[in-house]
Amino acid sequence: MSARVALPLAVLLSVAGAAGAQSVPVIAPPAMAPSPELAARVDRVAEAFRDRGARPLRDRWTGFVREGAARSFDVDVARPQCLGFVAVGREGFTDLDLAVSNSAGVELARDDRRDAHPYARVCLAAPETLHVRVQATRGTGEASVLTLAAPPLVPPPLDEVLGVRPTSLFAGPRVPRAEVGRDPAAASAREFLERLAGRLASQGYRRAGVARSGSLEHQQTTQVALPLAQGRCYVVQGAGGDHVDDLDLRILSPARQPLAQDVATDARPSLRICAPMSGEYTLDVRMFAGSGEWAVELLEISADVAHRIGDDVQGVERARALEVAGEAARRAMTPVGSALRGAAWAGTALPFPVTLRAGRCYVFGAAGDERVAALDLWLSDEEGAVLAADTNERERAVVYHCARRDRAVTANVRAQAGRGEYVFQAFESGSAAP
Repeated sequence: MSARVALPLAVLLSVAGAAGAQSVPVIAPPAMAPSPELAARVDRVAEAFRDRGARPLRDRWTGFVREGAARSFDVDVARPQCLGFVAVGREGFTDLDLAVSNSAGVELARDDRRDAHPYARVCLAAPETLHVRVQATRGTGEASVLTLAAPPLVPPPLDEVLGVRPTSLFAGPRVPRAEVGRDPAAASAREFLERLAGRLASQGYRRAGVARSGSLEHQQTTQVALPLAQGRCYVVQGAGGDHVDDLDLRILSPARQPLAQDVATDARPSLRICAPMSGEYTLDVRMFAGSGEWAVELLEISADVAHRIGDDVQGVERARALEVAGEAARRAMTPVGSALRGAAWAGTALPFPVTLRAGRCYVFGAAGDERVAALDLWLSDEEGAVLAADTNERERAVVYHCARRDRAVTANVRAQAGRGEYVFQAFESGSAAP
């Protein structure tokens, strides 16, 4: 079931930001009324965004979301503008994801960080109907999505705003599960893996072997053989069951040398690698926190995507860059020029001038090597206004934009964390939007 949110011009002008001003309702009808506890949390988040210049709209979508499931609603946008969406869950959530797509089904923004308050920012050049989807990756309960006019590029520190206990490799989940209980209908590790593998398949990957699964206790490790071919690029996707808090993966070469590892605090790890030689590699699967069922699957980038990146880009950087190229291939886009190299160190931005042609749509992507933990990418016009942005704390960043006229713009790449190298790529559609 979905709801529809209308954002006409009169509504947006009526929420100019004066304290206590009355706003025109923009959700008709709301999915459900929030509980007082959730309403208080959303109000704190709205105030934090207001301090950064945003104009939170008073009405919001609220619904009950079960772990592994998603709820969605539509937003009618009547004029060119930037909008922000932030989801806020009850205390029982440790991970909510948020995605925004246009009327053609093209994903414009996504926040899949491991927290219960994802934020997505979208800038539109024309009236559009947006599809907003909130998914419960871990936890079950009540959640709200707040819509923001004039949203900031970077959200406020919502962990501090909501009083969330930080998560580390040793701290475990932010909220003790005993306080909220468990959802008996939670998906299994195999079911989670199937969903993740399906998403990768849409980005140009194909299954390269039979999925493997098993069960591990806390701090136990097992090994899986991976036959890889020289020069081919792969992703190893893992998933843990309902009682798994942190699953780690590591790939060893045939000579037993570590090549790539995922030690983030989550139960859905993934590794990208391009094999430097043919042979039997080893995958270490470690149950760092929690216990129970795990599953992993090997996928390979398809041949029609692999040729889109030059052979000078190798290793983890190549695998991540090919994933960006796969997203462009899915939209029937072709590369614009060659991939460009950049050096990344925390907080430093590098501009890439690009030329847009009227009626064409573009994908711009940046992918870092194993030393780059997170990249930002945003598109700005001649006056510095942001046209599109991806600031979702991933080792690769992708933005999508359609040009209404010929113009020169700038693609800006900045490292949030780490110091290394990255590849910047541009892809273009034909005369009609894909």
